[in-house]
Amino acid sequence: MSAPSGTTPAVSRAPGGLSLPRLERLADIVFASAFLLLLLSIDLAPEESESALDAYKYLSTQVTQTLAFVINFLIIAYYWISHQEYFGYYKCTNKVHIFIELLFLMTIAGMPFNNHFIAAFPAEVAPRLAISSDIFFAGIFTFLSWSYATSGNRLVDENEMSPELVTFMRRQALIVPVFAVVGAGAAFLNPFAWDVILTIGPLFAMFFIKNAKNYDGATR
Repeated sequence: MSAPSGTTPAVSRAPGGLSLPRLERLADIVFASAFLLLLLSIDLAPEESESALDAYKYLSTQVTQTLAFVINFLIIAYYWISHQEYFGYYKCTNKVHIFIELLFLMTIAGMPFNNHFIAAFPAEVAPRLAISSDIFFAGIFTFLSWSYATSGNRLVDENEMSPELVTFMRRQALIVPVFAVVGAGAAFLNPFAWDVILTIGPLFAMFFIKNAKNYDGATR
């Protein structure tokens, strides 16, 4: 049965048999694994500790790693939410789009291991630069994926979004990378400044996700 005149049928598979739902399932697995590995990266208290003093000493050594855990958790959570939002507009995928998404998922998969890095060198700039780099490239690949999909309505339905929404979502993808760059610079001056900036970044970006609804459905 043909689609009604003036409408575009929903599509989830591009010519050549590339399936969008399979890509979404792969992304869900990577995100779930990242959350799990992040939890496993937390060091447990040594079993021989018995006194309250030992407990306080242990907690004092875990401050940096705990902050890094919070930052990484917020970043992964933000990208999981935004990834669902972007995929809500994609109608199909192709080899180029899949390749960009795999690069994005590579950055997500690497984020939990940065917690071990910062635990080994809590006062150093290098682990903070590693985390900032991961965050930066995750945002850049999100930007490239969205730009590629919406260019010429390649993988989206132009009837489901306004040009303003396309532009808004493109800018949204760059918010966290900007915070990552600023945070990397601040890390050279004060590691605590990096902690603050990278905590604010995903929270600020989530506010933008909420406001994206102002543009959603403008042409529906």
